[in-house]
Amino acid sequence: MNDVKKSSLFSWLLFDLANTVYAFVIPGLYFSVWLVSEKGWTDQQLGFATSTAMVVVAITGPLIGKWSDRPRGKKPLLLILTIVCIVSTFLLGTFNVSVSVFFFIMSLIGFNLGSVVYDSLLVSVSNEENRGKISGLGVAFGYIGSLIGFFVATLLQNRGFGFVEIFRSVAFLFLIFSLPAFIFIKEKKNVSKKEEINSEEIISELLLVKFDEFTTRPFTLFIINLSVSPLLFLPIITAWLALFSKAYPLLSKYFYQIYKLIWKILLKIPIYKQIVVAMLIVVKSWIHTKKYKGLTRFLVGRFFYADAINTLIGGLLAVYLVEEAGLTPEDSQGILALAIVVSIIGGYIFGRAGDKYGPRLCTLVSLVCWMISLTLAIIATEFDQTWLIYVTGVIGGFNIGGIFAVDRLFMTRLSPEKHLGEFYGLYSTVGRFATIVGPLLWGFIVNTLGLGRNPAMVSLIILLLISFFIIKGVSDNQ
Repeated sequence: MNDVKKSSLFSWLLFDLANTVYAFVIPGLYFSVWLVSEKGWTDQQLGFATSTAMVVVAITGPLIGKWSDRPRGKKPLLLILTIVCIVSTFLLGTFNVSVSVFFFIMSLIGFNLGSVVYDSLLVSVSNEENRGKISGLGVAFGYIGSLIGFFVATLLQNRGFGFVEIFRSVAFLFLIFSLPAFIFIKEKKNVSKKEEINSEEIISELLLVKFDEFTTRPFTLFIINLSVSPLLFLPIITAWLALFSKAYPLLSKYFYQIYKLIWKILLKIPIYKQIVVAMLIVVKSWIHTKKYKGLTRFLVGRFFYADAINTLIGGLLAVYLVEEAGLTPEDSQGILALAIVVSIIGGYIFGRAGDKYGPRLCTLVSLVCWMISLTLAIIATEFDQTWLIYVTGVIGGFNIGGIFAVDRLFMTRLSPEKHLGEFYGLYSTVGRFATIVGPLLWGFIVNTLGLGRNPAMVSLIILLLISFFIIKGVSDNQ
């Protein structure tokens, strides 16, 4: 791989495999079954636990990414987060169910924040010419990890072992396959001057602003306050000042002083101050993306397609296959296994195509294929054409690998290396919020509105279409 050692590359690929063993077996299959079927928790309680972890990841992702950009490198931080995930996974089911849910949340946080750091290491194991190919290989290795995890879990079940043993086997596999990354990856470190995260500077820059800025940056200030304030009247005051400060300068200035005083009191609370800083780093990172052409637009577009895809692969597709397509659970698992196998091929092919034709074109092609796949699924269920479900599985599986191979390439193409960790934090934030929003939209259409699963599937096609037109306006020729 030219200037990249094979041991470094292979270790990076093995970490993707380790990651996906955890992702497929623990949150994707067995922990949810254990929690709901054996311990009597509801789907809503499980969803709340998952959403709690995703909110933490969404808030802290840019902060973790920014930390990883410091000269000391990304590997020490990745090691800490990986240990958190492995230890928490090993302890699942060891204590009572509430403690196990806590460890589940911690494992999700460690896994997802670790992915922020891991993804940004792509530039250390690739170059401009082969980055798409390497990203695709990572996706392929990841789905091989899914197959390994599923095989090991099934083998343990067939030999009479329970869920706890499966959880511990995943922790062991994660440890074994991730270990080479910390030994052999030769990281490209940021040699620029150390950029400290100064909480006082961040707060003063974005909150304790000049009075006149309430009239020039009203929307930004409103969003900031809405994001970080536990008191509803703070954003209300911000909005009021934005609207009326020109007409009533003296009165507005009076309320502005109150506003500053409230914030100064609240920021004396250490824990609250750290939460505020974390939220403000997210806001500041978003503002920072505007300096780099197409990056903000790409992240917005990614939200819509991640929303649609994560909704399906997060478990609702399996329900759709059984309830709408009329397949048996065994047939449903067979289609999902077929999709995983095909995704290995798709990740590699799309990755190589991304290097040759650019990630933008490949992303658009993948989105079109996704829309075709979901349309075929609707036709199959409406007209009782079961064979189309298998076609859907092949197309969808191919594009699961494809879309995740090229969007990682897209991200590195649009981001400067010195800020790659920070922007991958936003990348993660977008993906995690999509994980929260998508299932809620599906549940609203199916249960609250009572329209059924095919209209919900149509809503996902609309999300993909919106994403298509957003991404279409992004140039990857940076």
